[in-house]
Amino acid sequence: MFKAIENQDLIVVVDTMPMEMTGYADVVLPESTYLERHDYSRAGKNRVPQIAFRMPAVEAKYDSKPAWWMAKELGHRLGLEKYYPWKDLEEVLDWQFKQVGSSLEEMKKIGVKTFPSTEPIYLLPGEDYEFNTNTGKIELYSTDFAEKGYDAMPKFTRHDSPDPGFYHLVYGRAPMHTFGRTQNNPYLFDLYETNNVWINPRTAKLWGIENDSDLWLKNQDGVISEFSAKARLTERIRPDSIYMVHGFGHTNKHLSRAKGRGINDIPLITKIKIDPIMGGTGMRNNFVTFLLEEPSKEEIIASANYKAEKPKEKAASKKKSEKKSEATKGHKQESHKKEEAKS
Repeated sequence: MFKAIENQDLIVVVDTMPMEMTGYADVVLPESTYLERHDYSRAGKNRVPQIAFRMPAVEAKYDSKPAWWMAKELGHRLGLEKYYPWKDLEEVLDWQFKQVGSSLEEMKKIGVKTFPSTEPIYLLPGEDYEFNTNTGKIELYSTDFAEKGYDAMPKFTRHDSPDPGFYHLVYGRAPMHTFGRTQNNPYLFDLYETNNVWINPRTAKLWGIENDSDLWLKNQDGVISEFSAKARLTERIRPDSIYMVHGFGHTNKHLSRAKGRGINDIPLITKIKIDPIMGGTGMRNNFVTFLLEEPSKEEIIASANYKAEKPKEKAASKKKSEKKSEATKGHKQESHKKEEAKS
């Protein structure tokens, strides 16, 4: 990521908070929060068709602006006025609502407007439902996948196993926070100010870890967490895994409450697998071990410079290793034959 940042001619960051990325920006455009701005309308088909929108509850603070305002102003400065033939988002919303028999004035009063459904919700007796598949049925064997050369049925893939002393890194969410965006909010901070590391008591016993012990994490590639977190011993996690809530371990000093609170799982996720069919990323295939003493700043910085091997380099390295292994094996077999001949 750092290399990609260094290669950019210009970096513009739009954010509501001074997140870490703002420190790398040439230009920061402060955005108003969702409680301070209008947002585009939302149309829901579902069981009960409806339209809704979000309007500001309070005035925007300081010089923050909504994203639509930034786009419009930049467009005008670039001579693209014809693409923004409206004064503000309220004008756009009013036009949108009028297309379905409402108005901005009405929506400001009611917030959500429902409409009668024009499609049947349930199947009537004797009716068949056709699914969006080649056969029109629920397919346990995907004919579409088979036609495209993929496995038509799921095949079991054995997951990687951690080395001794390492554990599956599992992360999740806390209901008080939204990703890594709200940890500096004073009200939400009071509810949940930091994360901790869930460890099974049997695993903790092997390491001499007790409840509320301070610890750091190091992953399979040597990357060390910048901050520590306290241990939480619980049977709610398996002995071969550890769990932590995502969104903590912020480093920006302007996040006055959130900075230095807990461990950030993101730097520890250096190994990512991609689903070949739908392109989804699997990130819970990293492993970590415990550091019970505080690492030096030099160790943390050095570990952050970890560079993942490119797929081609990795394959070449593996091939080279296999060749070396075969050569060693052949040499051992030849030596064994000579020993037999001597005897």
